[in-house]
Amino acid sequence: MSEHSDNHTTYSDPSTEIDEFYQTDFYSDDGDNASEVKLTKRERAAQTDSGKHVIYKRRGGKSFRVVAYSTNGSPGRIIRNAVNGSSYLKYKVGSADEDLFFSVILASGETGQTPAILFYDTPEQYEAHFRVNLPDEAKARWLYKFNDARKRMEEFDSKTNTYSGLKREDQMDVIEVK
Repeated sequence: MSEHSDNHTTYSDPSTEIDEFYQTDFYSDDGDNASEVKLTKRERAAQTDSGKHVIYKRRGGKSFRVVAYSTNGSPGRIIRNAVNGSSYLKYKVGSADEDLFFSVILASGETGQTPAILFYDTPEQYEAHFRVNLPDEAKARWLYKFNDARKRMEEFDSKTNTYSGLKREDQMDVIEVK
């Protein structure tokens, strides 16, 4: 397996060597072999973002690329969405806030020596991002944890007429199992 890292961005693909601007023998989404494919704007931007990873996966006989944004695992750091890289400024690593998100740790070497912690809004967002299917039990466990965390954060204090956790405008709707 070949790995290459530029400015903290990790690319991994067992069949290619990647230089600064081009990758060769890249397999496109439709399975055709394309040579000398330029990196996308998104991938070039990854060269300056230490939490951005370009990962190559194979499902159903087809190769595809996943661009994922990891969150620094140090307590107190801001949680970041794994799909689009946006930061949830009010939510921190190492706090009860983590229960509001579905998280995945990639520790298979695809992101280099340091495992990547990925936060998603829902398990379904993770499934769509990595083209996988999670067991219903895993989704139900997350749903229970999410709803419990949301209720704890929205507890109403009748003495001060305020919510103890989330501000009224930041409250989340209860998610129900389909």
